[in-house]
Amino acid sequence: LRGVYDLFEKHYEKRMMQSTPTIMAHSKAVARDILKHYPVAAGKIQVLYPPIDTDQFWLGDRNESEKIRYCLGIARNKLVFLFVSCGHRRKGLQELLAAFSELDPDRYILLVAGSNVRKGLPRHIHYLGYINNLASLYSAADFTILPSQYEPFGLVVPESLQCGTPVILTRNVGAAELLTEREAFFLQDGSRDSIIELLSKIDGAFRVPPGFAQRHGLTIDAHIRDIKKLGSQQAGDFSDEFDRHD
Repeated sequence: LRGVYDLFEKHYEKRMMQSTPTIMAHSKAVARDILKHYPVAAGKIQVLYPPIDTDQFWLGDRNESEKIRYCLGIARNKLVFLFVSCGHRRKGLQELLAAFSELDPDRYILLVAGSNVRKGLPRHIHYLGYINNLASLYSAADFTILPSQYEPFGLVVPESLQCGTPVILTRNVGAAELLTEREAFFLQDGSRDSIIELLSKIDGAFRVPPGFAQRHGLTIDAHIRDIKKLGSQQAGDFSDEFDRHD
């Protein structure tokens, strides 16, 4: 039945994309996928990265971060990695858990927030459940990690970076298009071995320059301005087309 549903969904998506004047894609990767699977003109697609709430996600007080780590029972000499997900399979949790099962539990801690995970996890992997205040968790972690097999954008990436916490991710994450080595470590792939290899080489001294969202136009205000600009351009194109047929 899922296959039948997918066929119907793709049919109606095709009709929608052919009839709409402008398609907004969350990333260049999404734009490429649209062109690959749907017969639309490339000029119709505009890449507009999703915004984040900079009032909620910001470079907080590191002393507050120490309090959070203390409340979680995490010693200062630990390297803390945060994984946030509601789609564990696609985002690579299985491979991440396999990697951490091989890493030194006296040095590495993995915090998992979001959808439920299996019971019987090793002592250095903590499932936190659904967390409302992710900004505090980002600030308390040394790295946010996202070894996704496929990720249209990945809001956890700019959220983490806006909080000053670097990210570890695959190139399959759409938000990777915005990143440099000042902000991220890139996994060769999302496999257990690649995760182990990279995590074994890094330490917690790496910090991100402030103002990531502002530098990349990912604030809500900037996003609204970009949408209005696209709307104005589309209205102008429509007016020109109308004049030509008047």
